[in-house]
Amino acid sequence: MIDDDDEPIASGVLPIGPRSGRMLAADDVTGRFFRLFQVAAALGGADFPATIEAALDYASLPAADREAFVDHVVEDLPGDGLGLAMLLPLIFVEDDPLHVARMTKAVWEAVERNKSTLKAWAGTSSGVLRGCRLLVPIGGGASELVEVVYDLEDGFRSVRERTIAHESEVGAALLVVVDGILLEPAEAANVVADLITTVLAEARYRREIVFDWQSVCDTLLDDAALLDDPHGPSGSRA
Repeated sequence: MIDDDDEPIASGVLPIGPRSGRMLAADDVTGRFFRLFQVAAALGGADFPATIEAALDYASLPAADREAFVDHVVEDLPGDGLGLAMLLPLIFVEDDPLHVARMTKAVWEAVERNKSTLKAWAGTSSGVLRGCRLLVPIGGGASELVEVVYDLEDGFRSVRERTIAHESEVGAALLVVVDGILLEPAEAANVVADLITTVLAEARYRREIVFDWQSVCDTLLDDAALLDDPHGPSGSRA
């Protein structure tokens, strides 16, 4: 998480792949999936590697166990960002349309119940790229400020985030610009619906392509660990 309030919100276009240090292109499988998990973790102020691991663990469960988990979570889904962080990755890895529908409905209902606590801005560029900003309470009076640029049919393009102590730090500006896209105040439920639509598009992409799932998962976890601690476990550069 980015906590330095004196610095601008850091770019979510990150050097992915600790082994190569290369920058992943927008159409790179790992890069696309990485940004999706970034969005989910950022919305909940959640631990990034844990967000990935939870989704991978869920995907590895037998069908009956996944159904039992969905039964449990949709009945008691938090209405804050943790609910979004919990279910967006599961919607991405789930192939059962019934489970996807139930989780999507649970997210929508949780946002509707708590829409008074969520603040959102949204806008479009050239009718294709969209941008949004969400201010999501994460407990203790703090909020996560998340800015996302995305294509409803082609995935997430960039993610920026910052944890703030109080929403007053954001200021009272009605109009903001993110990556050249003018954003205006919007209904949080509509913005979250857009994010879910983009997650579903990424899920379709995952099912349509041929790739080594285990290799991608290993790289995602390696890269998540690097993002959490860029200097290694000891705190010093390797």
